[in-house]
Amino acid sequence: VNWVKPGAFVIAVDLGRSWKHDGLSEVDVTVVDEEAMKTYARPGNFIPPLHHAHATLAELAGGHHQGRGSPEERIMMFSSGSAVADLAIAMAIYERAVAVGAGKHIAL
Repeated sequence: VNWVKPGAFVIAVDLGRSWKHDGLSEVDVTVVDEEAMKTYARPGNFIPPLHHAHATLAELAGGHHQGRGSPEERIMMFSSGSAVADLAIAMAIYERAVAVGAGKHIAL
């Protein structure tokens, strides 16, 4: 993870299976989606172990966890790729793009 720039946000849609365990200790904030916690939280199948997750996606979206504490913190979300998580992430990206005037509007 040391190659991930300070301030980066990473989404591991494979529940982090492709990441080396020891490198994950350098992530400042770890987030999991609800589906991952319910379905995949079994020994050897979920990275990081549940007791290392700082927040769930619902806690972030609901304002119950601050998320990033400083601009330099690296956040990593471990997702099972559930539709609810995908939708929440897409909305956050869209709202941010609108707020900063990025992207291009396409009329359908």
